[in-house]
Amino acid sequence: MSRFGRRHQLTITLGVLALSGCTGISIEPSCPNELRVGESGVVLANEQNTGAIARYFWEVIPPGVGRFTDPLAPSTTFEALAEGEAILRLTASDGLYQVISQCQTRVIAGEVEVALSADPRSPTVGDEVTLTCTSVGGAEAVSFVIDQLDGTPLDITPVSEGVATVSPDATGEYTFRCTGEDADGSRSDPAVLDVTIRPPREGPR
Repeated sequence: MSRFGRRHQLTITLGVLALSGCTGISIEPSCPNELRVGESGVVLANEQNTGAIARYFWEVIPPGVGRFTDPLAPSTTFEALAEGEAILRLTASDGLYQVISQCQTRVIAGEVEVALSADPRSPTVGDEVTLTCTSVGGAEAVSFVIDQLDGTPLDITPVSEGVATVSPDATGEYTFRCTGEDADGSRSDPAVLDVTIRPPREGPR
């Protein structure tokens, strides 16, 4: 009878030690309430009893909404990649037990931004200049408008997929502008480009 009692007491003691190790870990992760597509924000473990935590692991649900700079660090950066409700889950472990907690970030559409370029870069009179407006923001521009702000008035071909052309017949400084609009009707700030038209190239003598 005494032998059975000793075994029973030993089992209880081990159980108490195991439970105390498990409850020593505490994490309450914090994350940004809202980010735009393309933006990043800091996420923190806000852990207690850090000496017991040997391993951290961040994951995002669903995976395509964003990613972490370092998913194994207690403090890292979350980059928003797509619209949606992102659950940022953190698992902390002391080597034997683990605790899982999470916070939530709403990812909304990014801002519409565009850039304007010209080809060739150093045009001369008689060259056909291609003006290309591209979407560079978090929200994709689906339509573009290219117009002229300054210089001798030129005929600009209709814009197709962000591309238009002009054929300057005089030297001088010309300024062009492009704006973009996304599928929801949000419009970008204008992208402005100055183009210098030089005299025609001289042929071989």
